[in-house]
Amino acid sequence: MHLTSRRLSLSERNPFMRLILLVLVLPKVIESISDRRAPDSSSIVSPSVTSEIPIDRAEKHVTMTPPHSALDPLHLVNINDPLPKMPVLPITSDRTVRACRALKVSPSRDVFVCSYPKSGTTWTQNIVVRLLWEISKNNRPLPEDWHLSYSAPFYEVDDYWRPTTRERQQQQEGAGDIDISKNNYEAGDSNIDPDDDEIMERTPVRTPIQNHDDGGRETKEEYRVFNTHLRPNQLPPNAKCVYLVRDPFDVMVSFYHHLSNYNSVEDGGYDGTLQEFCEEFMNGTIYYGKWQDHIEAWLGQQAANSSSSGGKNNFLLLHYEDMKNNLEKETKRLAKFLLDDGDNGDDAVAVEDRYLDELVSRVVPHCTFVAMKQEVHRYTPLRAPWKINPKTGKPYNEFVRKGSVGDGNEFLQRDASSKFKDRWVNHDAVIARARWNKAKVDAAIINRYL
Repeated sequence: MHLTSRRLSLSERNPFMRLILLVLVLPKVIESISDRRAPDSSSIVSPSVTSEIPIDRAEKHVTMTPPHSALDPLHLVNINDPLPKMPVLPITSDRTVRACRALKVSPSRDVFVCSYPKSGTTWTQNIVVRLLWEISKNNRPLPEDWHLSYSAPFYEVDDYWRPTTRERQQQQEGAGDIDISKNNYEAGDSNIDPDDDEIMERTPVRTPIQNHDDGGRETKEEYRVFNTHLRPNQLPPNAKCVYLVRDPFDVMVSFYHHLSNYNSVEDGGYDGTLQEFCEEFMNGTIYYGKWQDHIEAWLGQQAANSSSSGGKNNFLLLHYEDMKNNLEKETKRLAKFLLDDGDNGDDAVAVEDRYLDELVSRVVPHCTFVAMKQEVHRYTPLRAPWKINPKTGKPYNEFVRKGSVGDGNEFLQRDASSKFKDRWVNHDAVIARARWNKAKVDAAIINRYL
């Protein structure tokens, strides 16, 4: 019988020495924890902040997470804390967010394409608008000067909102500006009473509905399609919503290229490196905050209430990767969703597969990456302050860039980026999984992205 011997340390031989070591080390640990610094966000302008979403949770669970790389010391995270406030671009004011929430909508004709930025929003807008164009039996091509922003504008842009007719009339009659002092609150105020929301008018969009009962003549009614990056509590409660999810690091790389091609930091642009952007993206100091918080707000809310918009027929979840793999299948799902007017309760509209297939066959050819790249002038946002190449008069970076899957993983494989992968796997994804479970996000979503 062979015995392996080793020399006992002083602390192992003497229990009192263990106590002395603990007393000496513990203050250093506490000092390390208390000396944490907030992440540096000097490379972007301090954005305005919209109201946070309170999440109702019964118990108080605290999870201790290990340090991620050398970025932070050991610290405590309370997974029951409310979601943090969401930074928004300078083109969105708090008054506009109030108006966004107060707009009266009809699920039968108003559709919201919702997402964290760069999750396939423009792609899906194009599909939705073209499907509605076909559904309304507009048996003619879209106008030569058509632009996607005409039919599916960015919902929360200040320039697309205006005072109500009543406000304008009172101003013309010499009553002066309407007193809106009750709405003069600081950016980031939470728990706002919806009764205090601004009632403003939304400029119309241009997707006319054909009147099938009157010889197919156009009516004054219009389909309205909006794209938005707001959270569900900042939208009308009965909105018909399509929500998109994409791999977080594919989102991050695409978002970096998007913001780095803005004209200036003051306009919402970014002038740092991709590495710096990734750190701010993970810290939640970039516009629209953390990717995982946006998903929790939408899919946790959706799980708790059957739908984020108040009814299961008013909510459709799409995945960017599924659209890349089978665009026809996902377009067909979208068509069926749009044909359900949302007023049928539990009885979904029965639509013949043959009709859906016809819609898909007419729409999909215009919605491939190649087709959109060839007509990029129809899809580049009109209100974005792009950097312009003085030689060509065009943006330096085309808006329809790559449309690929895997850019994020390629970034994480680089030696300089390994710390971000380590942090995500061992820290951020661990916390997100705990929060998503607590918010009752569907297990399939959790396993897919975390």
